[in-house]
Amino acid sequence: MQPGTAPSAEAGPGAAASDARPLTRCRNCGAEVSGLFCAQCGQETRVELPTLREFVGEATGRLLAVDGRLWRSLFLLVFRPGQLTVEYLNGRRKHYVRPGRLFFALSVLMFAALKFGSEPVLLQSPAARSAPQTQPQAAGSSGTHDWTLSLVDHLQPWLLRHADHPVQARALQRLAHFRTLPQAQRARVLSEGLLRYGSYALVAMLPLYAALLQLAHRHYRVPMPGRPQRYIAHLVYATHVHCIVFLLVPLALLMPSGGGSLLVLLPLAWHGVQAERRVYGGAFWSRALRSAFVGLGYTTCLIGALVLMLYGSMLTAA
Repeated sequence: MQPGTAPSAEAGPGAAASDARPLTRCRNCGAEVSGLFCAQCGQETRVELPTLREFVGEATGRLLAVDGRLWRSLFLLVFRPGQLTVEYLNGRRKHYVRPGRLFFALSVLMFAALKFGSEPVLLQSPAARSAPQTQPQAAGSSGTHDWTLSLVDHLQPWLLRHADHPVQARALQRLAHFRTLPQAQRARVLSEGLLRYGSYALVAMLPLYAALLQLAHRHYRVPMPGRPQRYIAHLVYATHVHCIVFLLVPLALLMPSGGGSLLVLLPLAWHGVQAERRVYGGAFWSRALRSAFVGLGYTTCLIGALVLMLYGSMLTAA
């Protein structure tokens, strides 16, 4: 077979893979090549089979960016808040993990930590948990302190007004079934439901957070070069903000009871102030007011999403 011609069918797959000679035509699209990669389709021109080390390196490099991009990205994300967003918006992207990939990888890490390292949802208030119990309670009888049963009580009247509809009637049956479950099982149902629906909620909340950022930073008296203007630029910043949360939550699970919340809230507040100053600029009070607007709107939507996830968990309880 002459160099530069495609391998024949009779040569078999092993012949193409073992040929280490320089190629003049791409084995994938047939275009002429003169370097390590095809200029038309991007496939490498080195077609011999990789060694075991190269094979493992390709797999881990694609997944975890172990060539250094991941660690550079995490360093900027943690120790220089906002700089990773600035680098991306200014076009310096080769040495860092793209925002979408970083969001996916760190969200998987956070949900894995929550699944294996968190306790079930607490159903009673602290006073009710610390009070001595003289006799065992029946299933579903702790309605005074169990806040999930209060959620059921708020939803049932609305469903009763539309009980003639088959969907609402089915929902009433599911809520009645949830009320009869033992308290430990209700806690397990809610914990599993939050983990099951949490990833969908995060994906839905991300563009909403970016929209709030765009509304908050819509008008400035003094223009600043490089300040995000388009929605996609706000989305990049929102993605990096969520990524730092994904990093802090697993660390919070390692802290003693009561210290985990401070581990998340205090660094997150510092990170938010520094990141917004570096990305958006402007006067301190202007940034504070805009951040308050974004924070209030996002918290309201987050509470709504949490309530919906809790109701979804109740309605799908087995």
